[in-house]
Amino acid sequence: MPNTIIGFIITTVAIVGGMVMSGGVGQFIDPPSVFIVIIGAIGVTFASGSFRQFMNAMAAMPKIFTPISWPYAETIKQFREMAAVLRREGPMGLQSIEIDDDLMEFGTQLILGGVAESGELSNQLDPRLAQVKADSSTNASVWVAFGGFAPAYGMAGTLIGLVAMLGSLDDPGSIGPKMAVALITTLYGTLVANMICLPIANKISVNTSEEIAYKDMVVAGMITLLDAPDPDGLVDMMMARVPLGIYEEVDAEARAEAG
Repeated sequence: MPNTIIGFIITTVAIVGGMVMSGGVGQFIDPPSVFIVIIGAIGVTFASGSFRQFMNAMAAMPKIFTPISWPYAETIKQFREMAAVLRREGPMGLQSIEIDDDLMEFGTQLILGGVAESGELSNQLDPRLAQVKADSSTNASVWVAFGGFAPAYGMAGTLIGLVAMLGSLDDPGSIGPKMAVALITTLYGTLVANMICLPIANKISVNTSEEIAYKDMVVAGMITLLDAPDPDGLVDMMMARVPLGIYEEVDAEARAEAG
């Protein structure tokens, strides 16, 4: 099970368990408070950016629950094969290699199209990386904004509840329940921010860092490929860009495949 799901389960059990031990979950349920926090925060988050940015951020959320394993070893193996073909047959020999990675395919088509300078190839590939970073940064910032607005609307709901409570001072018996309802809105805002929005934003950023690390290796491999390097030397260069946490596993697999 993905650690993201496990984390959400743990925090949900902690909160719900605390509610149960405090006298039951029912006393913490208040639809008007949910409406104020959720709808209010969504509305102002939507107003803070464009429709496309908001929808892209929402679409990015389900992806955090799917484990992503970037194919470092398979990619390095394929680059080694490409380097060998390039030295043996020249650029046109790359047409015979089936490429799965979109960025590799794009770079290969540029080489086949006549790009022969590393600077020119870099100028074509780097914007692809920059776009990934920009899209992810925007997605994460939308969720951070959502997480910032939710507590504010929780406080707004609390103030609304307090006004209602003060309007009922002639009925002392209603003050306690109305105060409880007022405070629940602040609780909802805190939970929405810290249980949902901010963890999602952080996970999007983490996933993007891993994606950029992988694609940065691909770009470096494509640029180096222009010089028709020794296949083993290309493997060494690309291995230097593999994250330390998976280095030994990737190194063993890539070199075993190479051999």
